[in-house]
Amino acid sequence: PRGILMAVVNRLRRRLAQLAKHLWRWAWATTRALRLAAPRERAACVPVRLNGSRLEVLLIESSKRRGVYVFPGGGVEAGESKEEACLRELHEEAGVAGDILLELEGYFDADSRTRTAAWAVAVRTEYEVWEEGLKGRQRRWFHAEEVRGVLSGKGVHQVALQELHRLQEDLVAKLRA
Repeated sequence: PRGILMAVVNRLRRRLAQLAKHLWRWAWATTRALRLAAPRERAACVPVRLNGSRLEVLLIESSKRRGVYVFPGGGVEAGESKEEACLRELHEEAGVAGDILLELEGYFDADSRTRTAAWAVAVRTEYEVWEEGLKGRQRRWFHAEEVRGVLSGKGVHQVALQELHRLQEDLVAKLRA
């Protein structure tokens, strides 16, 4: 009888933990949907390099949709600046390191309540092994003119792409310097 009682108690504990998790998710989603929560801060980067005289852009395969490419980016962690988050996400998702060149136009997504700051980053080091690469995520260099054909249609990526094309001459000049 004691063993049966303990099994029932443990099952109830697990179920309560699951219910608490679902309740938390519902409360957070409701808070965001009602526009009660502050927008979630994100940082993204457009990694670039020169190949001869041509500007190249590093894209990573979307973790959600194979064959679709995106710019590296993610949430800003507590105590972290947006610039630090940009460089951290670049390292984690694309396995490269670099220096910030220019700040790009930001993007606000009203549906997901996210505000994304973005920067163009000059890639200085490319690592053979990186966190997302171990999970099978691909990275690939594209000429700046090719990016439009493979990039995700999400607003944040399209705004960054417009900025890339608008600032292409400035980026090339900074990379040559």
